[in-house]
Amino acid sequence: MIKVDNSKISIIIPTYNEEKHIVECLESIMNQDYNNYEVIVVDGMSTDNTKNIVEKYNVILLDNPKKIMPCGANIGIKHSNGEYIALLGGHSSISKNFLSKNLEIFKKVKKNFPELVCVGGKREIMYENRFSKLANIILHSRFSGGRSFYKRKEGFVDTIIYGFYDARVLKTNLFDENFVIGNDNELNFRLFNKGYKFYYSPEIHSYYYSRSSLTKFIRQLYNYGIAKARLIKKDRKNFRFSFLVPSFFVLYLISLFFYNSLFYSIPLIIFLSTNLIFSLKEAKNYDELRNFPILFVLFFLLYIILGIGFLYGVLK
Repeated sequence: MIKVDNSKISIIIPTYNEEKHIVECLESIMNQDYNNYEVIVVDGMSTDNTKNIVEKYNVILLDNPKKIMPCGANIGIKHSNGEYIALLGGHSSISKNFLSKNLEIFKKVKKNFPELVCVGGKREIMYENRFSKLANIILHSRFSGGRSFYKRKEGFVDTIIYGFYDARVLKTNLFDENFVIGNDNELNFRLFNKGYKFYYSPEIHSYYYSRSSLTKFIRQLYNYGIAKARLIKKDRKNFRFSFLVPSFFVLYLISLFFYNSLFYSIPLIIFLSTNLIFSLKEAKNYDELRNFPILFVLFFLLYIILGIGFLYGVLK
């Protein structure tokens, strides 16, 4: 076992109906090269076999009567005893050196930047089926704005996936339980706006199963759109111009019913042409040329669903 130091780490996993992946998640934790940690699983009253599976492991199992993720995370944070807190999902898994590498990088960066609150790394996507691969392609493309989030260079960023936090800060800055979706971004942006720093390193690896059906994909995008609107409404410092692009696109499409001149259609022609280029490019990069038409449709859906969700979030 690696001993970076003797710091205790609390691993918190909110779950709900995760019987399909929870074994893989817990096994990846039990096989870490660092052993001073506790695992706290906070279950949102699962109706499948999740709790029965978790009970077979040497972990702390707590109930989350409210069922939603931020409530589960907060329950885990309040019960944790570690100097650091690692937040995971029940459909995720981690590399063998995930804990030791997070701790090593946190200690190294903290020496020069005492305001550091969280480190994290690259999340690699696992596929349950062909659709989950196509959804991953869409979400990670430059055309959707996702590549910069998942394929960063090492350095400071404004948010992290599966963060490794300073427990002292997290215990006094809990998740906002009104954010059912986008709660991780809300927390990270809130801390970022307070002057805390987040550090990304591609040496840190975790794994995540992406959405496996069109229905789940659409629901995810819609909720993301709502969450982005609520982020801005809660604090204007959370504003990113990219949040507005899908909603502008939706409003533009609606306006085409009233203004249908060739000149006014130019933005749509540019969008469709760009969509065509990126759909072909991504299909080629991922060896999915036969599914190029599906990618074209999914890119179109992404902008529409995100835009509708954002507009609903603004008006709600």
